[in-house]
Amino acid sequence: LGLAVSESAEGNFEKQSDEPILKRSSSWYDSDMIASPDIIKVGETYTMVYAGHCYENCQVPAGVRLLGATSTDLIHWEKHDEPVLEANPELPWMAAYVAEPSLLVANGKYYLFFTAFADWENTPPVIGLAEGDSPFGPWEINPEPILMATEDWERAWVGAPDVLLED
Repeated sequence: LGLAVSESAEGNFEKQSDEPILKRSSSWYDSDMIASPDIIKVGETYTMVYAGHCYENCQVPAGVRLLGATSTDLIHWEKHDEPVLEANPELPWMAAYVAEPSLLVANGKYYLFFTAFADWENTPPVIGLAEGDSPFGPWEINPEPILMATEDWERAWVGAPDVLLED
């Protein structure tokens, strides 16, 4: 995962380093891929939640789950030891895996929006919601998805939420 910065809203982003700010960890939850980071600032600390992919040579259960890291400068990150959110077989709509997080802080609570899959091959993804007292959980997961494709869409896909609270 890299970092690029722009001085203006128009863009012209410049890569900050040839080194990544967050690297995959061998045989861990993110050993195959780091994707879809979402970062919020709480106090003086930046909190990142991202999708970690591990499919082969995993010393942990294979799959896709949400992982976390913290930083005080957006360049040096410390990964959390445990996943932020994992698939939950007790909720069929998120039994296979979770990915693509979006964090929101409101009313003293953390809200985690995410893409969830019942299974990868036969069921389109949905958007789920969890609420907690910390950006790393524990989470109270809404028992039903909050957004799903309608039946009139052919091969519909709902995923990768992004949340913004104004006023």
